[in-house]
Amino acid sequence: MPPLFKISSAVKATAPPPIPLAFGWSQAYDPSKNGGRSLINLSQGVPGSAPHPSFVESLRETVKDPKSAKYGEILGERALRQALVEEYRDVYAREIQGWGAEPSGSGLTSDDVGIVCGANMAFMGAIMTLTQVGDEIILPTPFYFNNDMLMTLLSLKTVPLQTHAPSFLPSVEDTRKLITPRTRAIVLVTPNNPTGATYPPDLISEFLELALEHKVALIVDETYRDFLPPVTEDDEETRRGKPHNLFDTPKWREGVISLFSFSKSYSIPGHRLGVIVADPVFLNSMSTVLDCMQINPPRPSQLAITPLLPSLRPGLITTSQTFTNLLSIFSSVLSSCPGWTLLSCGAFYAFVSHPFGSSSKTPYPSLLVAQVLAEKYGVVTLPGEFFLPADSTGEAAGGGGWLRVAVANVGEEEVRGVGERLRALTAEDLEEASERK
Repeated sequence: MPPLFKISSAVKATAPPPIPLAFGWSQAYDPSKNGGRSLINLSQGVPGSAPHPSFVESLRETVKDPKSAKYGEILGERALRQALVEEYRDVYAREIQGWGAEPSGSGLTSDDVGIVCGANMAFMGAIMTLTQVGDEIILPTPFYFNNDMLMTLLSLKTVPLQTHAPSFLPSVEDTRKLITPRTRAIVLVTPNNPTGATYPPDLISEFLELALEHKVALIVDETYRDFLPPVTEDDEETRRGKPHNLFDTPKWREGVISLFSFSKSYSIPGHRLGVIVADPVFLNSMSTVLDCMQINPPRPSQLAITPLLPSLRPGLITTSQTFTNLLSIFSSVLSSCPGWTLLSCGAFYAFVSHPFGSSSKTPYPSLLVAQVLAEKYGVVTLPGEFFLPADSTGEAAGGGGWLRVAVANVGEEEVRGVGERLRALTAEDLEEASERK
């Protein structure tokens, strides 16, 4: 019997989590009907590698201490926050003298850093601290679906900022036209989920100027920042690419809220550790929200990873090179598939157009394409509809003829095996599936 009490109308109005839907498609796949070939799951942006052995060992030792099971600080362990200041210095300002030396200067101090239960929690906490019912948040489309879901849950308004293939870069001037007295934040995800597009540093800086001009927050989700292509310095040392220059000036504290996740970089998504960087005044206000939601982030994983961050840096560069190589292989594979086009890619993702979209003789929605591709051919992707407003029109109608492909949790063999299956998918498959519905 269902419960007699009512479910929130906001919850019922929110789109259900899409990953379980894609998982359901994968469950319908029968390898025996496809030459015994295994399922290739390209749906979820999750690392395929295990955590580094040093983290596993450190965690094993950490949990032996009863103190690790006690409550901790709302904004996370102070030692980890300080370690992250050095980590951010390595990414953003290795060459800048005095970076982070003053609480009101350029760079970061530990008071600017908070630890939370994952980047999703960081985003939710930030939005709850910024808004009240009816306020507006500008999200470039295609958007990360959890961001849009949160807007509905909190009775906020998503203001879509349409980006266009193949660059999928947001326009500052288009954004300016969308700002109203109820706008509270502009959200940028770079490298982007779902498109893989990487926003140039100068463009991100222009968005900060726009945010400061209108006194709104610029939320920059940098979950995938460690997967920018590595760069080689004049001294031939290879290091992580610098995502932007926002922290080079003290005025970042007036408008920037930066988010990061341990899940992707350190292959520990189940440990739920994320980072939010913002002015301490904002973080202190956000502590009220966090105390009601998490009290404190998981302590054992914080304590375990704190001393390891410097030693894990070389592995991040290697992983980034691996993903760059996988995307290159996928690009080559896709070029052998008539009608399939790689639009953009970066970090974990490739965003592709399929041959059954609006330009085809008989268009089919991406949702159906993804479902048939998974159920009949064993390739699980996510359709464009998951990343777009329900009422999308123009090039975004029917999911835009787009699919998101995630390469991070598979190897070269799986990526090379996708091409044959994509070429096998036909309009007849889609027509048959459409008639069954």
